[in-house]
Amino acid sequence: MLDSRAGCDTHPVDVTTTAGQLRLSSYVWADMVARMQRLRAAIRLAQTDPVAVERADGSEWLERQLAKLPEGVLTVVWHSVMWQYASPAQRERGRAALADAAARASESSPLGLLVFEPRRSNGTFELLLKLWPLGLSVRLGHGWGHGLPFTWAEQPWS
Repeated sequence: MLDSRAGCDTHPVDVTTTAGQLRLSSYVWADMVARMQRLRAAIRLAQTDPVAVERADGSEWLERQLAKLPEGVLTVVWHSVMWQYASPAQRERGRAALADAAARASESSPLGLLVFEPRRSNGTFELLLKLWPLGLSVRLGHGWGHGLPFTWAEQPWS
């Protein structure tokens, strides 16, 4: 069961408005029909089940969100194709906030990090998962910056 969701962006876009929908749509090339269809589906989902997106710097926001890990809830930090745009200072501050929370994670207040970010070595984007306090790190798959095509890594259950 999902307890809650929250997000931040330095320039959030309100997809419940026509202006917000047009702004997001302007980033998709007209000949990319499948991407436009996925964007429209995402906009419909965001309108049906909205998530509050706070105007904030990611590292500052993350510090506040991870200040206390709630009991009985797996807190998951998710970011996708944004790390490369953060300044070195923001990345360091975000890493520090995550490291602090990871050190406080417990069986009753676990922490997860799920990222889809580019890897310089091969040009693809990897979906990676880390879980604390388990100390588990898993590569879930890889794809391209716009999500498709995506290949799931074959991970046997153990």
